Amino acid sequence: MNPLNWSSNEKIAAVLFIAIGVITGVIVGYFVYAIGSGAEGASSFGSWIDHPIRRGGIWWALTGGGICLAVIYIRRLLSK
Repeated sequence: MNPLNWSSNEKIAAVLFIAIGVITGVIVGYFVYAIGSGAEGASSFGSWIDHPIRRGGIWWALTGGGICLAVIYIRRLLSK
């Protein structure tokens, strides 16, 4: 289970999977923000991403990455 003992292919796959999770989390977070703000109140994606703490983008990114880490952990547990 120690990530330091994984092969280089497994490490690269884990990093790519987490990056995909972070990007997906940010996109889903913006959709939730835009739907919650309504058609007139939502700002553009660029403006939303420029203020990650104030508008919550960083939390969506961390959530996406955390979900991917949990999936990797569960997959490793079930493969043994």
